[in-house]
Amino acid sequence: MARQTSHNWIACDCNDSAGAAAPVSRYFYGRIAYSRGYVACSRCHNPHGFKETDPTLLKLPPTVTNPEDGEPYGPEDLCLDCHREWNVTGNHGLETHPLVDDYAAVAATRAGWLKPLPESGGDGNEGDIRLLDGGVTCTSCHGIHHTDSDSTTCDDLGSSMNNADGRILRADGPENECVDNSLCQACHTYEKHGSDDGSPIGCMVCHGSHEHDSSGLPNYFMLKKQVTLVTPKSGVEETVNLNYTSYPPPDNFNLVCLSCHNMPGAHDVGASCSGCHSHTDGFGHGSGGSGVGCVECHGHDLGTQYDPDMMLPYSAGAQASQGRGTAQSHSTHTEVDSDDQRGPGIYCDSCHDTANFPYFKSGTDGNGDGKYDLAETDVCDTCHSPGGSYDGLDDAAVGAKVNWETGIYAGDGSLQSGKEKWCATCHDESPSVVESISAPNVIGAEEGSYIYGSGWGYYKTGHGLPAGETYASKGGIESVSGRPIECGECHDLSTAHVDGLARTFDDVNSSDTDPSMYRQGYRLKLVDGEEPMQIPWKPGSQPNEPDTYKLCAECHNTRPFTGGAKDETNFISTSSDGTRNRHYTHMIMNSAWWSPDYEVLGGVNTSRPICVTCHNVHGSTQLAMVRDGKLIGQEPGLKVWYYNDDTTLVNEANSDPPDPEDTPLAASDGSVRRAWTSRYLCNHCHSNNNTIKEPWSPVQETSVAPTLEWSGESGFTADGANPDSGPSGSSYAFRVKYADLNNEGPVAPGYINLLIDADNDGVADATYSLEGIEDGDVNYLNGKIYSKTLTLTKTGSSSIGYKFAARDETGLDATGQPTNWSTVTLLNNAPVLAWTDEEDYESDGVNPDRGANGSDFTFRVLYSDADGECPDTDGVDVVVDGTSYELTQNDGASCATGRIYYQPVTLGTTGDLDYHFLARDAAGTAATGEPTSPHTVTVLGTSNNPPSLAWAPDTCRAEGVKPAYGAIGADFEFVVQYTDPDGGCPAAADAVQVTIDGSTSNMVEVDSGDNDCSDGKLYTYTTALSSVGTFYYNFSATDDGGAAAFGEPTAVSTYQVEVVDAYKVRPAGGSGWYTTIQAGVDAAIDPSPVKEVLVYEGDYNERLNLWTGTYSNIEVRSVCGPDATTMRYDGNEVVFLQNVSGVVIDGFDITSVTADGSLTGVRSNSGSVTINDCRIHGHHNTGRGGAIVAGTSTSIFTVTNS
Repeated sequence: MARQTSHNWIACDCNDSAGAAAPVSRYFYGRIAYSRGYVACSRCHNPHGFKETDPTLLKLPPTVTNPEDGEPYGPEDLCLDCHREWNVTGNHGLETHPLVDDYAAVAATRAGWLKPLPESGGDGNEGDIRLLDGGVTCTSCHGIHHTDSDSTTCDDLGSSMNNADGRILRADGPENECVDNSLCQACHTYEKHGSDDGSPIGCMVCHGSHEHDSSGLPNYFMLKKQVTLVTPKSGVEETVNLNYTSYPPPDNFNLVCLSCHNMPGAHDVGASCSGCHSHTDGFGHGSGGSGVGCVECHGHDLGTQYDPDMMLPYSAGAQASQGRGTAQSHSTHTEVDSDDQRGPGIYCDSCHDTANFPYFKSGTDGNGDGKYDLAETDVCDTCHSPGGSYDGLDDAAVGAKVNWETGIYAGDGSLQSGKEKWCATCHDESPSVVESISAPNVIGAEEGSYIYGSGWGYYKTGHGLPAGETYASKGGIESVSGRPIECGECHDLSTAHVDGLARTFDDVNSSDTDPSMYRQGYRLKLVDGEEPMQIPWKPGSQPNEPDTYKLCAECHNTRPFTGGAKDETNFISTSSDGTRNRHYTHMIMNSAWWSPDYEVLGGVNTSRPICVTCHNVHGSTQLAMVRDGKLIGQEPGLKVWYYNDDTTLVNEANSDPPDPEDTPLAASDGSVRRAWTSRYLCNHCHSNNNTIKEPWSPVQETSVAPTLEWSGESGFTADGANPDSGPSGSSYAFRVKYADLNNEGPVAPGYINLLIDADNDGVADATYSLEGIEDGDVNYLNGKIYSKTLTLTKTGSSSIGYKFAARDETGLDATGQPTNWSTVTLLNNAPVLAWTDEEDYESDGVNPDRGANGSDFTFRVLYSDADGECPDTDGVDVVVDGTSYELTQNDGASCATGRIYYQPVTLGTTGDLDYHFLARDAAGTAATGEPTSPHTVTVLGTSNNPPSLAWAPDTCRAEGVKPAYGAIGADFEFVVQYTDPDGGCPAAADAVQVTIDGSTSNMVEVDSGDNDCSDGKLYTYTTALSSVGTFYYNFSATDDGGAAAFGEPTAVSTYQVEVVDAYKVRPAGGSGWYTTIQAGVDAAIDPSPVKEVLVYEGDYNERLNLWTGTYSNIEVRSVCGPDATTMRYDGNEVVFLQNVSGVVIDGFDITSVTADGSLTGVRSNSGSVTINDCRIHGHHNTGRGGAIVAGTSTSIFTVTNS
């Protein structure tokens, strides 16, 4: 039956596991002998029924009356007649799932645990749960036919079924139940039991729908007798026997829960588990969400009388808290007694949703469960300040949420070790806000800019600066030992802290106010049982002695304050009353100049000046913690700076600050103050608002070693070289910043050098002096950049070490990261193979290109390597037709500049053979270059070698034609060189031909007496071309043996000659020709449409004049260039232009007949002319000689390639 999806018609009708027995009603008796005792179709169906009134042909239509109770049969009676064992009622238990006539009506009365209507057939795993006439019947959860207890399949006749569990459920059965979308959760609102990360379990692990106990024990919750699962107690899979409970359960009756769970240590022995762990919330902790009973255990220290209503105002009740859970953190918030004075005195409803404990009132519902847990809530944010430098919520060390369970405070009220910065989370630049009062920002801005750099406040410029660090304003001078001073060393962290006042201390405008008020207002500790500070310091009372300011005197030397010595303080001034210790001067003032509750402007002065009058122990943006007014809202506070006579500009005639403002103590010659600003701290006797210099020498030892750091420029942010890597032989820039807080430069006897370690063995091989990028910059306080550019070539190691070294003029060596070795990487340059450019090797690597079978072919190639590395042990090879041949070194030339390798190779395979060259350098890098790609050598048969055609360069002839650019009707001479390695010359008249635009003509030999063509023989053909255009030409030849010639001239559609319509000039003249250039030019003047004059080779002794605008736009060109065409003239100018534009003179040698016989080569008076590819020379007449002369300011010359 376990694999069936329908009632099995051959199975026995008695099945204890299904609560089934033989039917009682006669309607279900079998009429056929072989089906008796089995669940046959006829058990439930009447094949002779009336389909019109009963389409399913069931034996119990609604019109039939149940003979046992006289009532009409209900839809479930058909099932219950056989499954009657599960139909148990009246024994105070609920052992099987109830049948409900009206689901919606029942759900309305149980909104907390039933959905208004079943959810089924959706995206979840609830399956297809059905109501019948609005009620819950057997068939709501069970199918009869084609139902496989699997929500992933459709339950109908046409669907493919999976192997079933025999329960014919309309959704997943127990074996594959989805814990988030159980069949039960189609109607019930209960959540899964357990957390997502703790192996949650579904409803049917513990519950069944039909769990009747035949022994008669009550089982109100339909619990299974046994559950098999991995239990939290053991961590292994085991079978657990469950003990049923009655309802309601008696106190301390938790055997169902304790079958799997251990009893927690904080458990109240008189309470049941469900009192705090509600089934509705998946047995989550929290009184089932009601909050009832939470405050008995949670929210207070052990023994505290709690207020049971859990709402403000707090009124102590009669019962004492058990102090369970996070009692310490809770009590800090909820109690205000002696051990919890520091807290805010809030109560449960201030943070929690009291209708849904332990969840909170607000936040961001990240998991969509409609609740806000500790990670999601924002109720902590305002008081605990997640913003600013210190995250008061989630910081790993001091975040409130992170430390909620373990707490922050030790038993004596101090902070636990590692939690010293707890105070900073509220007192930073994004402060805590409690009762609308913002916590004072004593942390400052740890990333903020100020005069001396970046980062100011308690841990940067105050007493919290870590040990080993120095104050930026002091320029590296070591300060008094003992830092850092943590908050709890001065402040009493156990006293009341949150009081709703922006400033707790109030001197009530009286000098007689007890100093204990100051201590309590600032939560200061007693010092040796006495008041830490005598504030207000009443005039005429306490003498100026350390006991007056005991808290400061615990660490600081008080001699500068209690005596007049001038050698232990930098607060010195020189005026009409001499050189005075101004610390002492202010401390002996016996008048009330200061209002200690900072009612300064318009307030009442109640105290003599004392340490904190001028200094903010929490740090400021001024030097020496001098108050800047930020903490107390009295900016600008005391304005004071250090200065240096050599580098600082101070104008005592106005209130402008010194320039620069950031001179440190180590480089100072005194201080500058703007005395008038002190009125923001006390009512005083200073009235001058201008800056005042107070010269003095620091009492400390100010000698500080210079520092080197990376320059911070692009490419130099993390090291001192750019680039960090590159090919050997590349240029590298090295830069470093030198800073000296004594303003002492790297000048003699000091230095600043770059050290290079070529083989990266940690020992410098070369030292180079660096140069400052700004020669006049003598201010070293904030750093000066020095640089050096070197070309680095690999001599072995590919890593080149470098570091910087510097010494100031007093002999102190620089420190800093740049003084340690760093490296640049020289990338290996690939070797390059190239043609040797020797005769016969200009464009390939073999000679001959074609040769007879069995003859020698000599291969040659040029090897070079920018790194100077010669080939590896395999040498240089040529691969011919797949066979490799090692080449021989030709000479001892350097591999860096180029070395030739060669080898004669006898080739015995005929045809076109591929060849290429191979080489690798010592580093194994393969060579590049054209010779490494395939080329062709031709090996011919021995009977007849084909001839070759080649160019025969000459003046005005390139690539076989003279000229390549000419006029209509002029002659074009085509010439080619014929060579035959067999020696013979062809006899046939058509052996050598030229084809011009498809028309082929025979060429004639130039030397008919030359019968040896092995060294080349010229053939020529001359013709006039009579139409304008571009004509393609190529040559062909055949020897007497019928072998066709090869070579560049045989290429088709490659070489061309251009014919244009132009006036022609040549010394010999002739029909259609002019004998002088002037005559040709005159023919081209307006209105002639032809504006080009072509001048053929020769010497032309004449002066060329282009006069007036009718000569504009004429182009005078030589067809053979300046080597073959010359204009000569002795006189003023060889070429004279007057008021013409757009003229071109192209391709002439322009000179005089006799030495310096002409004044000017080309002269233009107004207009424009382009001179291209001309040589103009010999115009040195002492009168007004010159190659080119612009006669007017409007003459425009464009000269190219001349």
